[in-house]
Parts: sequence; structure tokens; C-alpha cells
Amino acid sequence: MKKLKKLGLALCGLAISLSTSAETQTWKFVTAGDGSTYAIKADGSLWAWGWNESGQLGIGADGPEKTAVPQQVGTDTNWKSVVSGQAYAFFLKEDGTLWAVGDNSKGIQGVGDGISHKTPTQIGTDNNWVSVAVTRFFGRSAIGLKADGTLWAWGEGEMGALGLGNYANQSTPKQIGTDTDWKQATVGASHTLALKTDGSLWGWGFNDCDQLSSLPQNVKVPTQIGTETDWVEVFAVDRSSYGIKADGSLWAWGANDNNMLGLNDTSVHYVQTPVKVNIPGKVITMSGCENVRVVGVGENGVISKVYAWGSNADGALGNGEGVSADLSNIPFETTPIEVPLGDVTIKLIASGQRFTTILTEEGKLL
Repeated sequence: MKKLKKLGLALCGLAISLSTSAETQTWKFVTAGDGSTYAIKADGSLWAWGWNESGQLGIGADGPEKTAVPQQVGTDTNWKSVVSGQAYAFFLKEDGTLWAVGDNSKGIQGVGDGISHKTPTQIGTDNNWVSVAVTRFFGRSAIGLKADGTLWAWGEGEMGALGLGNYANQSTPKQIGTDTDWKQATVGASHTLALKTDGSLWGWGFNDCDQLSSLPQNVKVPTQIGTETDWVEVFAVDRSSYGIKADGSLWAWGANDNNMLGLNDTSVHYVQTPVKVNIPGKVITMSGCENVRVVGVGENGVISKVYAWGSNADGALGNGEGVSADLSNIPFETTPIEVPLGDVTIKLIASGQRFTTILTEEGKLL
């Protein structure tokens, strides 16, 4: 198995590494939250490792606070995908049911009982969930998409990020408006971006750093951003926003602290109008964390190259030049740099705080 050079698998003093036996397994899905990683094997079983201080791994009340060895979550073998935030996660099954685990502050689990569950607990009885987007770092908001094209929100609503027309927290899923043509959503620290099936871009929440482009500072319901209809995917992290267009170009706007938009212009703190990020090739996916952005470039859903920028604490940029996060002079890249991959072809990229996990086309985790 090809290894990436210092891919940033060290997190807050905890070395996250797969055991030899786990490396030989075939995986079909991987994602990462703040400090936890979740992966699904080809047989549909769900595994988790990393931080577990609030039971977010879903392995029960007796589970360790942290583990570097993948732990199986229950015994079910029909898991489809996972999304994780800071100390909580949502698990989606092949039958369209949605399950929650971990911290339940501000009603983020969506189960309505106020309990922080340490094993997967079903959210309602609906079986038509398609995906969920969450505030992956420092927030508690969730937006769910159903098969009928409706959007649903729950969790932290104090900044308007739920799009329900108020600033209240919501402990169970509540539909956002009445539209049935939603395609994708993503949640930042206090704002939400979403796409409709016609390629139009919409946003709501707090717009203090132009993360909602030219919309007002406070937006409580979905409001269209611009008039373009060629957006295919959006990504929000903290108070920055990114969008991929149909031609594979990547665009960025919002907060540009430490040049996190990748534009190599530290004189600009906020960018209101989306600006194209200079990345060779067609961008097909994006991940990242508070101080790192990771982009996958390729064709037909297969990632052939990876670019990253931001802080290289704990080797998070994967170029072999990272240093410990405890040091004062941490290397920082203000424009995208290519991560050396060798001949690895990639299916998925998942980033947590200062680490990235990759799923290869052959079903291996790096």
C-alpha cells in the first residue's frame, strides 16, 4: 500500500494509525469530524476511532475516551455514510433511516430527548434521508436532505443558520420552507449554503465576514446568492465559503484570515464577490478544517491529484515539511500546493483538525 508522506495523522498528541489487520480490509467510505474518524467496510459494517470524550464514536458507555484502533459500532451491516462534527456524529443506513450519537448540546442530535447518546439512536421514523450537513468545527447546527428534495434543520439556531425564520434552537428536524428542489447543503460556523437542482446558490445565517456574499448581515430564511446557475457543489468551513462550478473551477469568498481562501492576498480580510482559486485541473471535491483546506482534482469522480494550503501544524498539508503544533514557527502556505501521491488514485478525502484520511479506489485507507 502506498503511503503519503507525513499526511498529518497526528492529532493533539494522539497518533491516529490503522492496525495492520485493518489496513488489509476493503473499505467503501470514510469521513472525519473534529478529532474522530469513521469508516464503512465493504460488508457494510461501521468502524470508528479517535477522540470519544462525548461518546461520539458510538461504541457505548464503556468505550475509551480515545482510541487509535478502529472499533466496530454495533453489529449492523447496512451502513451507507457518516457525517461528524465536534463530539457528535450522524449515521445514515441503506434503508434511509438516520441515526445520531455523541454530544447533544443545543439539540444537535435531533432526537428531542436532551440526552447525549453513546450508541446510535434513530432520529424519528422517517426512512427517506439522503444526506446530512453539520457544523464540523465549533458549532451545533445540522441540515438534512430528504429524497423528496426537502431540507430539514435542527440544532443550534442562534445565528439563523437553520433557516427557519428565527433564532431558536431546534431539538428535532423541522422543514425549511416548502421547496422540494434542494440538491446539497453545507454548514459553516454560523452560516449555511445550499444548492438547488437548477444549479442556483442559496444562503442564510450570519454574514459578518461576507460568507454569504452580498446578502444582508442577518438572513433567517433561504435567500438566493447571485444569479448564476452553474454551481455543482459548495463547501463552508468556519466563516469562509467555497463553490465548485460545472467547469471544475473553484471559487472562494468570505473570511480570508491568514489567507485561508487560497488567493495569496493577505491584505484582503473579507471577500464579498466569489473569486476563482488558481488550481490546475478540474476540482471535484473539497475538505479541510479550521486552518487547512484540501482539494481533490480529477475526472469522473476519481481524484488523481490533491492540493492543500494553510497551516502545516502536525504535517497537515502532507508535503513532508510540517512541524509539531506546539512550535511557534509553523510553516504556512498561502496558495494551494500539490500533495505528493505517487501512483495512488483516490475515491474520498476526509479532513479533521490537522489530519486527513484518504480512501483509495482499491478500498484502502491512507
